[in-house]
Amino acid sequence: MGIDNPAAPDQRFPPYYAEVRPFFIENSSYFMTPINLYYTNNIVTPQLGARLTGKLGAGRWAFSESMTAALARPCRLQILTPILERTCMSPAFNRDVGALSDVGLIYADREYLGSFNRAGGLDYRARINDRWTFTGQALTSQTQNLSNDTQGEQTCESLALTCSGQAYTTQASYTDLHHNWWAAYNDIAAGFVTDTGFFERPDVRQPSAHYSYTFRPMHGPLLSHGLSI
Repeated sequence: MGIDNPAAPDQRFPPYYAEVRPFFIENSSYFMTPINLYYTNNIVTPQLGARLTGKLGAGRWAFSESMTAALARPCRLQILTPILERTCMSPAFNRDVGALSDVGLIYADREYLGSFNRAGGLDYRARINDRWTFTGQALTSQTQNLSNDTQGEQTCESLALTCSGQAYTTQASYTDLHHNWWAAYNDIAAGFVTDTGFFERPDVRQPSAHYSYTFRPMHGPLLSHGLSI
């Protein structure tokens, strides 16, 4: 491993690195969902790229489309005749519902040498009474692995060339002057794969919760103190 590579060796899960390329940073919030389907660091040395973003209906509808492609030169072809071998497409749509709530759709597709990975679904964020916030996402994916170049090779452990699976996440949170509480549940099936997103492992069911109480004295040098569980 070269000295310029910041990745730590022998890690069980992939490290996450923030994007620094301007093409992918601009309006990247359109693709941010609870389960990441658009991790642009997976796109290495793109040769072609296009993106379209905008808003409609007095700004209540937002949409974004990003597409990149890499040129490959397989051994069966002459070096002067490159062909388009890998493409990656990620459209997203978002609709504002009220002042602080929205619902969105996202779809991601990666094609390579007859193999593909396609994932998409619905996500939402609902803000109620300035205290309660609900977020969630439901996704499904389908993978066909013919070229041994997708994560499906690792995830679909059977000899089947295709696999599919679903992923769900939901979270509820409450915040006021003294109380802070949230609870979440993630459910990712064994066959769920996303080659375009940042993904650690499938076949996981994970409940989690947190509660904290903060005392805020009216007088004295101590501004706040509290406990959490």
